[in-house]
Amino acid sequence: MRKSAGTGSTPDTGASQISLEGPPDSLVVIANRSYHYFAGYAYLGLQSHPKVLAATCEATLRYGTGTGTTRFALTAPPVLQVEQLAAKYLRSNSAFYYGSDYLGPQILLETLGESIDRIFVDEAADQGVFHAIKSWQAKMRPIAFRHNDPESLRLELRKHLKPSERPLVMTGGIFPKTGKIAPLDRIAMVLSPIDGAALLVDDSHGLGVLGQFGHGVYEHYGLRSELLNQTTQDASEANFDEGFGNEATQEDWLPDTSNDGDTDQGIMNRLPVRYYHSAAMTKAIGGSGGIIAGSELFIERLMEHSTAFGNMAAPSSPLAAGTAEGLDMTFRTNGLRQTLRENTHYLKRKLSSMGIATDSSDVPIVAITLGTSGNMRRIQQRLSERGILIAYIPRGPGLPNDGTLRISIFATHTTEMLDHLAEQLEQVL
Repeated sequence: MRKSAGTGSTPDTGASQISLEGPPDSLVVIANRSYHYFAGYAYLGLQSHPKVLAATCEATLRYGTGTGTTRFALTAPPVLQVEQLAAKYLRSNSAFYYGSDYLGPQILLETLGESIDRIFVDEAADQGVFHAIKSWQAKMRPIAFRHNDPESLRLELRKHLKPSERPLVMTGGIFPKTGKIAPLDRIAMVLSPIDGAALLVDDSHGLGVLGQFGHGVYEHYGLRSELLNQTTQDASEANFDEGFGNEATQEDWLPDTSNDGDTDQGIMNRLPVRYYHSAAMTKAIGGSGGIIAGSELFIERLMEHSTAFGNMAAPSSPLAAGTAEGLDMTFRTNGLRQTLRENTHYLKRKLSSMGIATDSSDVPIVAITLGTSGNMRRIQQRLSERGILIAYIPRGPGLPNDGTLRISIFATHTTEMLDHLAEQLEQVL
């Protein structure tokens, strides 16, 4: 049964059945009451943008709700437009657009097939990553390592990986419950001495948010886009060999990465690690489904092996049209992304001045732990009574024992909204 807050009641954004009366944005209406909304993932505010909605409506009238078949048979023009725009803006040769962002890691695993022997996964990775691993036909169980801990990964590799095996590490880019960024540079350094090692990132919360051009977590670490989602043939033709042979013995494996010091911004470009990437269109982009962008040969092989191409319904034509518009608005100019960054740093500075610990990253998420779970529920409830919605996440890998309060920042939040949140939070602490 769907739970809707009654008139005058205060919704608990930790619950999953709150009825939202309209699209998610900085201002929402629940049970005829307006709230300043600091939950969810509508980072650029495109889920409610008139251009995105207009494109969706126009495509409905022109193309219907969908093709009624798989991509193997027919592809509607809006779906192709998403792929063309994604390849253009992400500086890739090709792209594959699929109906559910949850499927990205599974599609990549289907494509990689026998090029990997053992999977190692961050314990706090998204459920889509774990679902993909369960569907992967492997004789050996995956190995989890501690959240965002390259040293733990190093120890698990040393313990479980045989010298002849090729490992694949799977992780998120931005972890949405905490706003933490995966230390991909240090993970890549751990993997670099191992022949055939690969790193697969589900970057659903990084696309349109991180990096100078909004390409996501790999760009954040300075990795060139042409190194993402490539085949071994692509790498061979590019002659990408800067002297990194596999001359290390097992005893020399896996250098100590316990040092948290900064590393060279472009170091990942020089490491012989295979990099794979998928991202959601449902967060910052304000659309539907997910995207995998890479070389033309890699995407061709992906379509040959993926159940999402030959066995699942094609993405909805109207939602694809809205997604294409969201892509264009996200990357045609940097206006929305710049506003989001300004809002993010403004609120983080504001909270820091109040004595609330925040980081200085561009991630539009603030996770704060304030005492017990009971106290944080009280804070969430008091803010809700004052017309402000934030989330409380009670449990999960990578979270403190009592959970955390989570504040999401949007490009559509005004300075007045951010000030009001900070003022009210200070009062209820």
